[in-house]
Amino acid sequence: MKLKELYLKAAAKLKAMTNKFLSRLLLNSGIAYVKNVSWPSYLSSLTKSNSEFLNYQRSPFLHLPGELRNQIYSYILMGHEIGVEANLQTNHEIFHYPHDLRVLPQVSRQLRRETQPYIANNNTYVFRAKNLNGNQIVITDEEQTDWSYCFV
Repeated sequence: MKLKELYLKAAAKLKAMTNKFLSRLLLNSGIAYVKNVSWPSYLSSLTKSNSEFLNYQRSPFLHLPGELRNQIYSYILMGHEIGVEANLQTNHEIFHYPHDLRVLPQVSRQLRRETQPYIANNNTYVFRAKNLNGNQIVITDEEQTDWSYCFV
Protein backbone atom coordinates (compact mmCIF):
# COMPACT_ATOMS: atom_id res chain seq x y z
CA MET A 1 0.00 0.00 0.00
CA LYS A 2 1.32 3.43 -0.92
CA LEU A 3 1.90 6.18 1.62
CA LYS A 4 -0.89 8.35 0.20
CA GLU A 5 -3.38 5.48 0.44
CA LEU A 6 -2.33 4.84 4.04
CA TYR A 7 -2.80 8.52 4.86
CA LEU A 8 -6.27 8.63 3.28
CA LYS A 9 -7.29 5.43 5.04
CA ALA A 10 -6.05 6.76 8.40
CA ALA A 11 -7.82 10.10 7.85
CA ALA A 12 -11.10 8.33 7.01
CA LYS A 13 -10.81 6.08 10.06
CA LEU A 14 -10.03 9.05 12.31
CA LYS A 15 -13.01 10.95 10.91
CA ALA A 16 -15.31 7.99 11.56
CA MET A 17 -13.95 7.56 15.10
CA THR A 18 -14.35 11.28 15.77
CA ASN A 19 -17.96 11.26 14.52
CA LYS A 20 -18.71 8.23 16.70
CA PHE A 21 -17.08 9.88 19.73
CA LEU A 22 -18.95 13.14 19.19
CA SER A 23 -22.30 11.44 18.70
CA ARG A 24 -21.85 9.45 21.95
CA LEU A 25 -20.68 12.51 23.84
CA LEU A 26 -23.54 14.66 22.65
CA LEU A 27 -26.10 11.88 23.04
CA ASN A 28 -25.09 11.48 26.69
CA SER A 29 -25.32 15.23 27.26
CA GLY A 30 -28.80 15.43 25.72
CA ILE A 31 -27.82 17.66 22.80
CA ALA A 32 -29.15 16.89 19.32
CA TYR A 33 -26.43 15.96 16.85
CA VAL A 34 -26.35 15.34 13.11
CA LYS A 35 -24.48 12.10 12.42
CA ASN A 36 -23.18 12.97 8.96
CA VAL A 37 -20.85 15.82 9.75
CA SER A 38 -19.64 17.84 6.80
CA TRP A 39 -16.04 18.83 7.39
CA PRO A 40 -14.95 22.02 5.64
CA SER A 41 -12.01 21.44 3.33
CA TYR A 42 -9.75 23.74 5.33
CA LEU A 43 -10.31 21.80 8.58
CA SER A 44 -8.01 18.82 8.50
CA SER A 45 -9.24 15.89 10.57
CA LEU A 46 -5.67 15.19 11.64
CA THR A 47 -4.87 18.66 12.97
CA LYS A 48 -7.99 19.98 14.70
CA SER A 49 -9.07 18.82 18.13
CA ASN A 50 -12.62 17.72 18.84
CA SER A 51 -13.33 20.83 20.91
CA GLU A 52 -12.25 23.14 18.09
CA PHE A 53 -14.43 21.18 15.69
CA LEU A 54 -17.42 21.42 18.04
CA ASN A 55 -16.83 25.16 18.46
CA TYR A 56 -16.76 25.58 14.71
CA GLN A 57 -19.93 23.52 14.22
CA ARG A 58 -21.95 25.32 16.91
CA SER A 59 -20.79 28.91 16.51
CA PRO A 60 -22.15 31.09 13.72
CA PHE A 61 -19.54 33.69 14.71
CA LEU A 62 -16.69 31.33 13.79
CA HIS A 63 -18.27 30.81 10.35
CA LEU A 64 -17.66 34.50 9.58
CA PRO A 65 -14.55 35.27 7.54
CA GLY A 66 -11.50 36.24 9.60
CA GLU A 67 -11.55 39.78 8.20
CA LEU A 68 -15.06 40.38 9.58
CA ARG A 69 -14.15 38.89 12.96
CA ASN A 70 -11.08 41.16 13.09
CA GLN A 71 -13.30 44.17 12.38
CA ILE A 72 -15.63 43.16 15.21
CA TYR A 73 -12.65 42.71 17.55
CA SER A 74 -11.40 46.19 16.69
CA TYR A 75 -14.78 47.71 17.63
CA ILE A 76 -15.04 45.85 20.93
CA LEU A 77 -11.47 45.47 22.15
CA MET A 78 -9.73 48.73 21.24
CA GLY A 79 -9.45 52.05 23.05
CA HIS A 80 -9.80 50.89 26.65
CA GLU A 81 -7.69 51.83 29.65
CA ILE A 82 -6.06 48.98 31.54
CA GLY A 83 -4.33 49.91 34.74
CA VAL A 84 -3.11 49.38 38.22
CA GLU A 85 -3.80 51.73 41.10
CA ALA A 86 -1.42 51.36 44.02
CA ASN A 87 -1.26 53.08 47.37
CA LEU A 88 2.26 52.75 48.75
CA GLN A 89 1.13 53.96 52.18
CA THR A 90 -1.34 51.11 52.68
CA ASN A 91 0.33 48.62 50.31
CA HIS A 92 -3.03 48.17 48.54
CA GLU A 93 -3.47 47.60 44.77
CA ILE A 94 -6.54 47.76 42.54
CA PHE A 95 -6.39 46.29 39.04
CA HIS A 96 -8.64 47.90 36.39
CA TYR A 97 -9.49 45.61 33.49
CA PRO A 98 -12.69 46.53 31.58
CA HIS A 99 -15.43 43.90 31.40
CA ASP A 100 -15.51 44.10 27.58
CA LEU A 101 -11.93 42.85 27.47
CA ARG A 102 -12.58 39.88 29.76
CA VAL A 103 -15.59 38.32 28.08
CA LEU A 104 -14.47 37.33 24.57
CA PRO A 105 -11.20 35.57 25.50
CA GLN A 106 -13.14 33.36 27.93
CA VAL A 107 -15.47 31.96 25.26
CA SER A 108 -13.04 29.49 23.69
CA ARG A 109 -9.36 28.85 23.05
CA GLN A 110 -9.70 30.00 19.47
CA LEU A 111 -11.25 33.34 20.47
CA ARG A 112 -8.58 33.75 23.13
CA ARG A 113 -5.85 33.31 20.50
CA GLU A 114 -7.57 35.70 18.11
CA THR A 115 -8.36 38.46 20.64
CA GLN A 116 -5.13 38.61 22.65
CA PRO A 117 -3.18 40.70 20.10
CA TYR A 118 -5.99 43.29 20.03
CA ILE A 119 -6.09 43.54 23.80
CA ALA A 120 -2.32 43.67 24.18
CA ASN A 121 -1.53 46.22 21.48
CA ASN A 122 -4.56 48.51 21.11
CA ASN A 123 -5.30 49.70 24.62
CA THR A 124 -3.67 52.21 26.95
CA TYR A 125 -1.88 50.93 30.03
CA VAL A 126 -1.95 53.29 33.02
CA PHE A 127 -0.13 52.85 36.32
CA ARG A 128 -1.26 55.13 39.14
CA ALA A 129 0.36 55.22 42.54
CA LYS A 130 0.31 57.36 45.65
CA ASN A 131 3.77 57.66 47.13
CA LEU A 132 4.48 57.84 50.85
CA ASN A 133 3.86 61.62 50.83
CA GLY A 134 0.37 61.11 49.35
CA ASN A 135 1.31 62.60 45.96
CA GLN A 136 -0.14 60.81 42.96
CA ILE A 137 2.21 59.41 40.32
CA VAL A 138 0.74 58.53 36.91
CA ILE A 139 2.63 56.58 34.26
CA THR A 140 0.93 55.98 30.90
CA ASP A 141 2.04 53.93 27.96
CA GLU A 142 1.66 56.59 25.29
CA GLU A 143 4.25 54.92 23.04
CA GLN A 144 1.95 51.88 22.71
CA THR A 145 4.58 49.34 23.73
CA ASP A 146 4.14 45.84 22.31
CA TRP A 147 2.70 43.97 25.31
CA SER A 148 1.70 40.82 23.41
CA TYR A 149 4.54 38.80 24.96
CA CYS A 150 2.75 39.16 28.32
CA PHE A 151 -0.31 37.31 26.99
CA VAL A 152 1.37 34.13 25.77
